[in-house]
Amino acid sequence: MTPSDDDRTHGGLETVTGAGCDGRDACCRLAAGVDRRRFVQGLAAGAGLLAWRAPRATVAGPFAADDAIDHFVPADKKLAADWVAGLFARGERTWYAGDDLATIGMPVGGVAAGQVYLTGDGRLVYWDVFNSNHNTGYGAVNYQAGRKPTDVVSEGTFTAATAVDQGAAIQVTVHGRTVARTLDGRGFARVRFCGEYPVGRVEYADDALPVAVALEAYSPFIPLCAADSSLPATVLKYTLKNGGDAAAQVTIGAWLQNAVLNDAGPELAGQAERRNRVVQEDRFTAVVGSARPLETAQEKRREPIVIADFEGDGYGQWRVEGEAFGDGPVEGTLEHQQAVSGYQGRRLVNSFQGGDDPQGKLVSPEFVIERPWIGFLIGGGGFADKTCVNLVIDGKPVRTATGKNAELLEVRNWDVAELAGKRARIEIVDAQSGPWGHVNVDQIELRDDPKTDAAIPLRRRRDFGTMAVAVLGGDASAAASIPDGDALEELFAALRGEPVASAEKPLGENLRGAVGRTIELQPGAEATVTFVVAWHMPHNYRENRWVGNYYGKRLASAVDVAAYVAKNFDRLDAETYAWLETYYDS
Repeated sequence: MTPSDDDRTHGGLETVTGAGCDGRDACCRLAAGVDRRRFVQGLAAGAGLLAWRAPRATVAGPFAADDAIDHFVPADKKLAADWVAGLFARGERTWYAGDDLATIGMPVGGVAAGQVYLTGDGRLVYWDVFNSNHNTGYGAVNYQAGRKPTDVVSEGTFTAATAVDQGAAIQVTVHGRTVARTLDGRGFARVRFCGEYPVGRVEYADDALPVAVALEAYSPFIPLCAADSSLPATVLKYTLKNGGDAAAQVTIGAWLQNAVLNDAGPELAGQAERRNRVVQEDRFTAVVGSARPLETAQEKRREPIVIADFEGDGYGQWRVEGEAFGDGPVEGTLEHQQAVSGYQGRRLVNSFQGGDDPQGKLVSPEFVIERPWIGFLIGGGGFADKTCVNLVIDGKPVRTATGKNAELLEVRNWDVAELAGKRARIEIVDAQSGPWGHVNVDQIELRDDPKTDAAIPLRRRRDFGTMAVAVLGGDASAAASIPDGDALEELFAALRGEPVASAEKPLGENLRGAVGRTIELQPGAEATVTFVVAWHMPHNYRENRWVGNYYGKRLASAVDVAAYVAKNFDRLDAETYAWLETYYDS
């Protein structure tokens, strides 16, 4: 069945416009052939029999006065025979296409194991796997029409979710002609989506390509088996079918960015690097991403030059604008403020003086950048250009940082080696009113090395761990790193080139690994290639108390997750689909 933009049937209801809608722009009515389950779901949603529009003029009746002599509800409902038969008919899948795909986001991560979402065109987005534990808001905002799966709700507004560079692509060679496409809406002219939890299905078709692709994505979901239903992994099963009249050589590959220390990257610049390595075993081939601390030569370190520690009664030579910062630094938490922590010494800059409404700015005296790093502590609001610290040169901000909508002050570092010798100022800005309309700042230093948070060792951070992308089975290829640039252009060259077994990059750069397989498809033949995307971030905290993650008790790393899925794949796959088929076919 070919994907179609005209498919507008959702759960048994079809959208109707114009005549028959009582003058409204659009309304819904029951689609022909509605099954029992969709009908019951419609009732549960509050549609009710009276509001329900059937394809027939009447479902029950007509009734005469004699039909209700003994009771207001007649024993014989005079239901239409074909309508009753429709209640017992097997339902059909609901497919979405066209503009509908833009707002689809289906959860495909393990239960309580972090979450990723499958988009309508088959990408993985909204990477909530780093133990950030953010409150995404409430229904009035969360369920607004038009919300995209890449949106996070923060303080009642949409912001971009954590982005991880991930995807898949296919390369097809027929009669010496090679065509490559990404497996998403960019790569294929016709894409359609069907969600039947826990499995999301995406189909790709294009008249210019003889090979059609069908994706089935899920995390194993097996009722009464918590361990196998809470794996930090997503399975991506791609079925390739050659609809042409000639043999096709097909390479399918998947890539994944190493996003370990994703949230801490800015504050750990220069202190750690990311590393990818290829792991090949009998059941799978994977690229595993991790991070490790960098050792800085002790002899190169000098005592930091303190630009400001904010331990005095006033701001000294700093210029004060507006009312938000008051007359000077404060001793910790202010009245009506959540508990402030993470500052150094007794005092800090806190623009909550007077609450979240006042605004203002602090501007430092001019200084010369004579060390390669500037380190400081910052908390409070997370509004770019509104609640921030700026490094200003010649009147223009060249570096900036914000809080994370939390009162905890955390370390930030700017690499300013390229600015050595220039004259600069620090600006602390509060230009935001309302919730989180304040900024907390302390201990600004010029340093030879990045400032560290000694209270949280690197290996105990929330976002420290491992990630992996694996292809199941043998006869696979892998590259620990694919070059920067468009993934489609670099992927297949990397997979076919000289093997790269390991690679390292600084935190500020994109380190992507890839795995793939090449197969020969005869006309009419099909084959399935299965990938696994896995993550392992074991250090989860609640109110600064370590609680860990359940999966960390039984699996030591993302490669262990991939190995477990590979070893038990036939069972995990069969039992997941057994539940799905029982539920949706009942």
